[in-house]
Amino acid sequence: MWLVLYILKGWLLDVAVHKAQQKLKDQYHLDLTFKNYQLNGWREVTMEGINCQTASHDTLAYFKRVEIHVRLWPLVRGKLRLEKLVAESGIIDIALAKELKGKKRTEEKEPKDSSKLARAQKYLGYVKDMADLIPEDFTASHISFKYHKNMASIDSAIYVQNKIFAKAIISTASQKQNWTATGSFDKGDLETHMKLVSDVTGFYDFAMLKKLARAELGVRSYQLDIDKIADNGDDIYIKGAVNAENVLIYNPRISTDTISVPKGGFDFSLSLTDQKIILDTSSRIHLNGLSAMLSSDYTYKYPSNIHARLELAPVPAQNIIMAMPGGTFDMARTMQLDGEMGYHLDFYLNIDTKDSVKIDASVINQGIKIRDYGKADLRKINGVFTYHPYNSRRPILIDSTSHTYTTLRNIPKKLVDAVVGSEDPNFFGHRGIQVDAIESSMLRNMQSGSFRQGGSTITMQLVKNVFLNHRKTIDRKLEEFFLVWLIENCHITSKNRMLEVYLNIIEWGPDVYGIGEASQFYFNKPPAQLNLNECIFLAKIIPQPLGFMHRFDEKGNLKENFQRKVLNTVDRLSKRGKIDEEEQGSYWPEVQITGPAKKLIKIAPAVDSLRIRDSLIRENDW
Repeated sequence: MWLVLYILKGWLLDVAVHKAQQKLKDQYHLDLTFKNYQLNGWREVTMEGINCQTASHDTLAYFKRVEIHVRLWPLVRGKLRLEKLVAESGIIDIALAKELKGKKRTEEKEPKDSSKLARAQKYLGYVKDMADLIPEDFTASHISFKYHKNMASIDSAIYVQNKIFAKAIISTASQKQNWTATGSFDKGDLETHMKLVSDVTGFYDFAMLKKLARAELGVRSYQLDIDKIADNGDDIYIKGAVNAENVLIYNPRISTDTISVPKGGFDFSLSLTDQKIILDTSSRIHLNGLSAMLSSDYTYKYPSNIHARLELAPVPAQNIIMAMPGGTFDMARTMQLDGEMGYHLDFYLNIDTKDSVKIDASVINQGIKIRDYGKADLRKINGVFTYHPYNSRRPILIDSTSHTYTTLRNIPKKLVDAVVGSEDPNFFGHRGIQVDAIESSMLRNMQSGSFRQGGSTITMQLVKNVFLNHRKTIDRKLEEFFLVWLIENCHITSKNRMLEVYLNIIEWGPDVYGIGEASQFYFNKPPAQLNLNECIFLAKIIPQPLGFMHRFDEKGNLKENFQRKVLNTVDRLSKRGKIDEEEQGSYWPEVQITGPAKKLIKIAPAVDSLRIRDSLIRENDW
């Protein structure tokens, strides 16, 4: 028998090679050819000039030489199973591999399963099958991967006894990246421990990565650990960690500056069921020395929803300042705090129906005091300072001696009540952040499919204008929350002072700032002389002051939709006891613009009715 097998070993190799060629031809329309191949002894196969071409005769892959040590009994059955593989001097065109999608025979395609769990189990099976094909001993050298104009070259790669070592070079039009990979991979249970290190100190010049991440990225070193992967039938469980050092991120939606993170990571414990993806409470997120629990469960079956929790146990408050990434929190990062701070967030969102969002958030304050304000000199709000509007070069002096400044006692109480009632009804009761207003704005933004409301309180608007900027970035919004919390909880100023400054700096029209200028611009009078109608009008145009003229019709009267908004405000003021019943009963939403603003309101000229009738008569005669 052994003699017969020895005589037929060349024929057996031909059968195995032919099967591989035919399978590639039938399923992917690929032509696999060899310059030469032979079986040396019983298990060693040497192949030279391996060329794999697409139907259009483009080279998908080429190898100068490949040496394979095969398992004998699978070879007897006409199948190749590898114990050792050595590959030298090859090139693979990844762009062409991408084009092979959909070229399998349609009769072999499996029906699409709507269950995420079933699909994940199928893909996990594919991964295990592919891992099983990896030889116990693998060596590669001078293997290049091409993707359009980008090239990646493996200088050397070794996998032996579950250990991995590789050196690679990635070349783009303007950058050369040297990478090393070290670690281990167990083919049996897929346990993985891999560290990648790059010599790139800036961003990666790699278009595909930018597209996937939707940002410019740079990472000096990256560690991936998969401790366990288990298919338990009813769920798939994955436990592992991702850690990175010297991370650079640029995304203008997050921050207008480059974000730098010296060290960050995520320990995860994840389960996928037929209805949910669950991140359990053992999962933790790490950022520059801070560590917080992050858990969630995402129900993907209709109606889909997500419930997430973030818990940061109390730590020295200065540790939080020091953990803030570079390129973010420009003001806050210069502060020095005493005491301890923690954080709790419980978040629920109905994704499909968009009718329910719940936020339970709180900061744990254990004796927090500001030792040094740094660039964030929050105390300036109590004294004289110059405000620089974001869309004007004209500085505004916040000083009671200024002729345009109006103290709170000289502003009509009905105007104050109307502004607070419209902009922030619970201003005197909350600590700077109104959670239910944020919930409401999130729902409206989701339902409209665009950003229309921000849920900002008067304190938040004040901080944005006086200390920060108007950029719509995540970084600016988070810093706004942080500074607002400090102002309100460290009692840096009073509610009345905040309200007085707010009413003297907000935009009330084209290059019109503060109530003093607004009162003259619209009504040619000082604020103290404003009547109820004028106070309500000024309060209602705050959200869109530059479009105040569009609140009027061609006859100079307030439009009906704006009248309804004004009446709603009056009703709310009446319910709060800010307007008596007699004033409410006699109130009608009308206002006469007598100041310079009148020139911007388009009012149709009066027309003589006799001339119109005469013109019609002549038209009929004609």
